[in-house]
Amino acid sequence: MQKLTLLLLLFGISAGMWAQDVIFLRSGDEINAIVQKVGSTEVEYKKFSNPNGPTYTVPKSDVFIIKYKNGEKDVFKEEPTQKQPVYQQPVQQLPAQQQPVYQQPVQQQQQYTPPSQGQQAPPQYVQPPQSGAQLAAAPPAVRGAWQQKKGIISLGLGIDNHFSGTGFSTMIPPMITTFDFRLKGGLLNNKASIWAGVIGGINMSSFETAGYGSYVAATEQITTHFLFGGRGLFQYMFSNRLDAYSGIMLGYHAVRTDSASEVENSYMPTSSSAGGSNFSFIAGAHFWLGRGFGLVGEFNTGAMSYLTIGLSIGF
Repeated sequence: MQKLTLLLLLFGISAGMWAQDVIFLRSGDEINAIVQKVGSTEVEYKKFSNPNGPTYTVPKSDVFIIKYKNGEKDVFKEEPTQKQPVYQQPVQQLPAQQQPVYQQPVQQQQQYTPPSQGQQAPPQYVQPPQSGAQLAAAPPAVRGAWQQKKGIISLGLGIDNHFSGTGFSTMIPPMITTFDFRLKGGLLNNKASIWAGVIGGINMSSFETAGYGSYVAATEQITTHFLFGGRGLFQYMFSNRLDAYSGIMLGYHAVRTDSASEVENSYMPTSSSAGGSNFSFIAGAHFWLGRGFGLVGEFNTGAMSYLTIGLSIGF
């Protein structure tokens, strides 16, 4: 008897657990509910856990299946969304004498005129300049790449070596590095500017003499030149690819000499150093191959080489 009572109790609990409706949504969620009404646009239900509570609604378009407690099912097909009609505002026609006239802006070269104080500059339609005369007349916004640079780094190799004496052999040719930055632009109709920079260089050469007999020494001498300094330049742009500059340099020239003499199998090394100020005049030019890369040639009366050629990078 006790077993029969326990079995009936378990059956009643199991039936109570399944005596509910289940709403399956298209999003994958499930709602344990007591369905009250299935309308044309929405489904009304009460929560199974609170049958005396408020009535909830869910759009019918969000419902996929309703499984009722008696085992029956309602399957709802997804209704295609209808496009809303687009209503256009009728265009009001103006009388013939009031019809506005719209003209296409003329794409032509115009002289740039700076706006006065408090006045907004009108839009300028400017064709990019193709010749030197057009470049000179163009506003700053369409100038060449050179005019937009704020700094230039150059690495050059000296053609001659006037710091080495006769009979010397070059170990490291004159190598010059410069870094120049623009101080002021917009001069001479926006074609010239003032620059300042630093310069550094190195050069090494050797000299050997042969010994004669036991008392005449065989000597080897290595001379190294260092150059450090600052410089000021005035730069002028002839075109968007070619510019020239001139200026002065004030630097310090240091020399170190290492010698070694051999007499009667005795090796006697010696070294010495010296230095002094260096003032010189500079003249050079850049030819820009691209927006930030070009060639440079420079003449300097006080550098390790009178003539230096190399590469420049502008930024």
